[in-house]
Amino acid sequence: MEVSITSLVTSIMAAAIVTCLCFLASIANTTIDRRSSLDRAENVFAILKLPTAHCGYGMPKESEKFARAFKNIAASPFNWAGPASVTDFTSAGNSRKNAVCRLVYAIPTRIRTKRGTVVSGSSALIPTDGKFDATEAANHRTGPSSTKNWVVFGAALPVSCPFWLVAPPQRSAKETTFSLGFVNPLSDSSKELFIPENDEMCAVRAMECWAAAYKNDFALFSNNHVGSGAQPKVIGVIDARFEIVAPSYNLLRVFLITRGNKRYDYEISKTAPQGWPEQYAATIPPEARHYRLFAYRASFELKNF
Repeated sequence: MEVSITSLVTSIMAAAIVTCLCFLASIANTTIDRRSSLDRAENVFAILKLPTAHCGYGMPKESEKFARAFKNIAASPFNWAGPASVTDFTSAGNSRKNAVCRLVYAIPTRIRTKRGTVVSGSSALIPTDGKFDATEAANHRTGPSSTKNWVVFGAALPVSCPFWLVAPPQRSAKETTFSLGFVNPLSDSSKELFIPENDEMCAVRAMECWAAAYKNDFALFSNNHVGSGAQPKVIGVIDARFEIVAPSYNLLRVFLITRGNKRYDYEISKTAPQGWPEQYAATIPPEARHYRLFAYRASFELKNF
């Protein structure tokens, strides 16, 4: 009798210990999955940090003026709806509705104007103190068709105006002179623009990003429109949505669904995770359901709007 009682107590204790260990293991797996999913979201936000901080610098913000400033070129990124825009699309097979975030921005080159220059018409000669890195140009070619050949001067007066490289830079012992073309943004084309002394020349760049299927997984893709094409940047991003809140706040809002590391044999996530906006009907693909899914959001200020 005593043996039976001892066996019963032992079995109860063993069952309790196993249950406790399973519970702790579940908590540990959830914590690890959440940490890995957060890492993925933070990697996405890091990719967006620089383009949003410099988005629209030195260029028109309105769609019509933006297109005109870039010569109404009917190709990406020049035909986008301004420096910051979001375009909806449906993936192959009409299975997933998603969105593309498009950003046109300008990055510093550390090249500064040596003196103030008045420009008019459709061309300009800008003297600078810097050495132009030829690798930044489109294979040493010139012309407006490549994103690499566009630059801006943030302090141009009276309005922002992008310029494109029309000839190779001319170097001397004292300065480098850039021969640039532009579309005069002033209503009266006879009026002049002024590029002040010590204004930094910035290179125009563009990026669009979206989430899509990638092999047997999912990823955030980006295309920088400088020749490399679309590339997967962050693996494990199931869905991404974007909102531009302007002009009241001038923000880019980003919503993500990212997965944990552990793939389960059964479907552990059948619906969008808690915190995902109701207005976005996320379709969770069958493969993604085998991972724990988490929702994240962030806002980026569009400082130049």
